[in-house]
Amino acid sequence: MQASLIFIAAMLAAAPALADTAYITNEKGNSITVVDLEKLAAVKTVEVGQRPRGIALSKDQKLIYVCLGDDDTIAILDAKTLDRVGDLPSGPDPEQLRLSPDGKLVFDKLSSVFASGNETRDDQPDHLRVQHRVPVEVARMWSHMCPARVYEVDADGDDGMAQVRVNPSNCVQCGAISAKGGRLTPAEGGSGPEYSAT
Repeated sequence: MQASLIFIAAMLAAAPALADTAYITNEKGNSITVVDLEKLAAVKTVEVGQRPRGIALSKDQKLIYVCLGDDDTIAILDAKTLDRVGDLPSGPDPEQLRLSPDGKLVFDKLSSVFASGNETRDDQPDHLRVQHRVPVEVARMWSHMCPARVYEVDADGDDGMAQVRVNPSNCVQCGAISAKGGRLTPAEGGSGPEYSAT
């Protein structure tokens, strides 16, 4: 592959047929590349739209969702053929996306945070007070309760504990973590996030 390609995101599929496959977005090439991880070789590159960035595989592993930053949309591809089978509307310049645990909803971070009127920075200080090493069941509960993917399970340990990664800039201050074992404090040094009427 060319050195000028920027690899923004890779995802590994869990089904046996796709277990050794990675899908990689090439932002400058306006394409995605399918990589055979067993052979460590590119299998196919397909143009998908302008400035692809975030990428996700559906739970049933039949569809691939790709954020197209300059097209202001999320493309839906057939995972076998890589044909574009549809589009989802998004806000301007979608970068990252997540699927809900049941696979029925797609959230793109910028649109969701923008729609909330929450004016935060991606590098804002962490305002969520949680343990970062918790029982696996607690980590998974936190991950599933938050559609903005504030809490991500990094690794399950053999001891029944999991490491939780916190993405504070995704937080829209819903307060759910306060009821589930953590503590929400005002963001940005005490005043909390600023909201605007949307």
